Amino acid sequence: MPTRHGSVTTQSALTVDAIPPIIGVMEDSVRWTIRVSPETDQAVRLYLGRRGARRADLSRLIEEALRAQIFEKTVERVKRRTARVGYAQLKAIVREAVQYARRTR
Repeated sequence: MPTRHGSVTTQSALTVDAIPPIIGVMEDSVRWTIRVSPETDQAVRLYLGRRGARRADLSRLIEEALRAQIFEKTVERVKRRTARVGYAQLKAIVREAVQYARRTR
């Protein structure tokens, strides 16, 4: 059964189409439709509501959460791949990568 929250109607799914685009912040954004459990829907609404969030803040929250998740998974993967590499060798690899990045800027 649909529930009404402000001017957004949901059916245990958050529809990004219901959120106006964030002008100036994410001009090149794309629209997604995502489905979440009713518990997650309620928790997110309470979380945003306690902070006085606006409708566009849901998009920011999702984007920040995804970026954090991708970063964490990337760090985990790198740690696994370099677990057997000695400290001195790892330091040399990082130094070389930083020097390369600075040269190619």
